[in-house]
Amino acid sequence: MTFWLNNSMKRRSFIRAAAAAAAGLFVDTGLIAETITRSKFLVTINMTGGWDVSSFCDPKLNINGEPTINTWAKTKGILQRGNLQFADYGNNSWFFAKHWQNILVINGIDSQTNSHGAATRASFTGTLREGLPTLSSLYATEFGQDLATPHLSLGSGVTYSNLEMVAPIRISSIDAFKSAISANRVRGSSETILPEKIYQRILDQKKASIDRVIRESELNPGNSLLRESYRNSMDRLDSLKDFIDISLPITLPKAGFGAQVEVAISAFLSGQTVCADLGPVYSSQGGSFSFDTHADHDENHESYLVDALEGIDYLWTLAEQTGIADNLIVVVSSDFGRTPFYNQEGGKDHWPIGSTMIMERNATYTNRTLGKTDEVQNAERINPITLDVDNFQGIYLNPSHIQLALRDYLNIRKASQRYPLVNIDRVNFFG
Repeated sequence: MTFWLNNSMKRRSFIRAAAAAAAGLFVDTGLIAETITRSKFLVTINMTGGWDVSSFCDPKLNINGEPTINTWAKTKGILQRGNLQFADYGNNSWFFAKHWQNILVINGIDSQTNSHGAATRASFTGTLREGLPTLSSLYATEFGQDLATPHLSLGSGVTYSNLEMVAPIRISSIDAFKSAISANRVRGSSETILPEKIYQRILDQKKASIDRVIRESELNPGNSLLRESYRNSMDRLDSLKDFIDISLPITLPKAGFGAQVEVAISAFLSGQTVCADLGPVYSSQGGSFSFDTHADHDENHESYLVDALEGIDYLWTLAEQTGIADNLIVVVSSDFGRTPFYNQEGGKDHWPIGSTMIMERNATYTNRTLGKTDEVQNAERINPITLDVDNFQGIYLNPSHIQLALRDYLNIRKASQRYPLVNIDRVNFFG
């Protein structure tokens, strides 16, 4: 699987065409299709804090004689687009009306914990135990070892890696990304800090030093892989430099999530990045972003969900404008869900049962909801073969089933053998 563009001239043409497309100008989309190799860019999105899926993709109405599950359900109901049901809440209706054909929802996922750290780890690695890399880390190691910036970690995106994986690169903004690409240029200027010949000599010495360490040191396999990956990435830096003077003329959403999207798309367009971990950090209402609404749930959770869905839509909009939407797969998840009742502070506490949303265009598995919970959001068993509810002989879904299926679907072979998920029933959500 090859991700970089065919040659420098085509790469420059592609980036210019993508920028023109984002500006709404006429673009020869055939050029884009010919320039970038057909492959998938992976984006994982962390809905940090534990989202309330009963107000999103696993909607719950109130039950007579039981505590209120959702205030909105006193006056509103459950809506449907295609085969997807969702709550009449926030901007859900707008989001599903636009994207329902490209969405797979998996409900009834038991995180098996109420701890933020353990649940987040399980959602993105498939296990509660420490030490296993995330899906994106596996993906970058499988397909991007010789790229300059194969794996980006942005915002509250979840990244667990180790010495045997390609190291994720944390970037705070598009300006920081561009500064890192062109380290010898004065910021905001075409002026160089050092004469190019001297700067190139420094880079050559650095490469030689790394080669010597690899050749002469007694390195364990993990350290050797990291150094070789770093050394190979240095040869790819020129592929990023075409991007320095390109600014996509776009309007960011209110939330800070939009800036992360710009960095991710920019990196994908460079041909040197295969995956990015994203996650909202700031709320459009001011302050930090978190679905962890132990108090004033109704006042806060809705605005957070609106921000998050605007960010996801923005990702797809920009991918469409730049011609890479057909090459994109997006995995959206969270720590866990929230209780199907309110506490004394009007909040909702941790609930181990949650959902994952997977998005891809032109896929045969989308416009479906799999997994199920009962009317008070307890997980029900499903048959791992038929995917139907089977509360007698079925299994309870947990994050390991989702992650194992994603590894298989994304063809992550070598890295998965190194870090297997064991004793897990295979569930083909993508059949």
